[in-house]
Amino acid sequence: MEAPWSVLELETTGIDPRFDRVLDMAVVHMRWGGVTARWNTLVNPQRPLRPVVTRLTGLSDEDVNTSPSFPQVAHSLLERLGHRLVVAWQSEFDMAFLKAELTRSRIPPF
Repeated sequence: MEAPWSVLELETTGIDPRFDRVLDMAVVHMRWGGVTARWNTLVNPQRPLRPVVTRLTGLSDEDVNTSPSFPQVAHSLLERLGHRLVVAWQSEFDMAFLKAELTRSRIPPF
């Protein structure tokens, strides 16, 4: 039986996971036959977006201010990633942000 995997994509408020925050998350479940499920959510970074972030992502403060915070969606994200191989375009970047957000949320990182 083939193993499933997930593609993870994060958009952030900057490039430093110590200070910047996740503002958009997406997970696509895959098998060799193709896409089996998709999930995404905006995340309220609880800080104003810099103009450069809005230009790069197309997201504005109005888009994310009413979205859930990272702790509110963290368990849903982890359920989608659990027991799957996770791949990402910039995996070191995405995983650093994911671990930092989990730590800030007091959720044990994997």
